[in-house]
Amino acid sequence: MDIKLPKISIMLSLAALIFAVGSAHADDTDVYMNPGAGMPANSEPMVMFSIDYRPNLGSTACNDDECDSLIADGYMSASGPYTFFDVLRGALRKVFDPLEGVKVGLMINHNNNNNCEGFGRTKCSNGGYVPMGFQLFAKGDANGAKARFHNILDSMPMPGGDVSHTYQGKELFFEFFRYLTGQGVYNAHNGYTDFGTKNTHNLDYDYPLLSWDTSIESGPKIKPHYDSA
Repeated sequence: MDIKLPKISIMLSLAALIFAVGSAHADDTDVYMNPGAGMPANSEPMVMFSIDYRPNLGSTACNDDECDSLIADGYMSASGPYTFFDVLRGALRKVFDPLEGVKVGLMINHNNNNNCEGFGRTKCSNGGYVPMGFQLFAKGDANGAKARFHNILDSMPMPGGDVSHTYQGKELFFEFFRYLTGQGVYNAHNGYTDFGTKNTHNLDYDYPLLSWDTSIESGPKIKPHYDSA
């Protein structure tokens, strides 16, 4: 049975910046169905996902049979209860399974504190960051990129109450722009109060699996910059 969860669109924001080099006459769907057709090396389409880590992701889902196909195919656990976050993660597993020849990344907002903007801030959180820079989705997940994406989502605490982050679209896209253009890291390291932590340590200490992707950064730690995507 097809899944009918209109609320899922609220929870998942697609950063609709897809970069492809190909024939001008190609159909729009070619970016998804035939991403490697007629393209030179290292010109795969790039898709950046952004997770809206809001409290209602932890709300109950699958009260009827709308999740049966994901459960039957093994993309969700065989027994509940289930949340919207479970459905989101299961749906992404199903969509990603056959996907190859596309570079995929992941972004998320930090928690939002006032007066916490720019690199080098401490004891606060703000803006957005990249827990996974663009990686090629390969056949059979030969490079482990799909597993890494799913592991990040699986490592996130279940959202709810104070364990949630305000969606900061402007700040998120500003950080994304800086990544794409190889500029300095801005708010990505401001994660002291993320995921309900106590503002004692930064995100890379409290939740290293959810921290910013250091493999896409270069330069000194006191002033790193992004390697352009």
